[in-house]
Amino acid sequence: MPLDENLQNLDSTLDNFTNNLTYIGLKPEFSDLLTNDIASSHAYFGVFVLFVFSFIAFNYTLKIQRFISRKLATKSRDKLKLAPYECGPTPLKQPTKIPHQFFIIALLFVLFDIEVVFMIPWAVVYKEALGNGFGVLLFIEMISFILLLVIGLVYAWKKGALQWHTSSQSSQPFKWNPQNQQASIKPSIKEVTQGGNL
Repeated sequence: MPLDENLQNLDSTLDNFTNNLTYIGLKPEFSDLLTNDIASSHAYFGVFVLFVFSFIAFNYTLKIQRFISRKLATKSRDKLKLAPYECGPTPLKQPTKIPHQFFIIALLFVLFDIEVVFMIPWAVVYKEALGNGFGVLLFIEMISFILLLVIGLVYAWKKGALQWHTSSQSSQPFKWNPQNQQASIKPSIKEVTQGGNL
């Protein structure tokens, strides 16, 4: 009976804790909350107390780390350090935001990739279910699952999630023009930090 032994150990620990609370002058109403009845009726009370203490300790550790990093960090904010880093060479143009269409396509890919993850085990189970007489039920379930995903795809299509819009010049990729003499010249730091067009 390891559970009973753990409860007895927890009871004795809580008794010592409440005695210490009473000794240091804490109100008895609070110390009555931590009685043996709570520990004996809830087997995971100790885990809860450990979770609360670890949560508090984690939060204070983060606050201490943030305070130390603000005090010890360098405050240099010149334009060259705020410029984007492109694997070592000086950047050729201003950075552009990634079009949001990449995010939408990635979400749709994950959605339909998960569909395939569900279909492969279904195919293995379906082969066994044919012999047990549950094949029709499993087939109907998979058809309804695929139908639901097709409805989602049609909805995304109708809402224009699959259309690729380029609304500004900034989303166009950089095109190098060999006739442009400035493209072969290394830009100065001033041009890079002020966003000079090359």
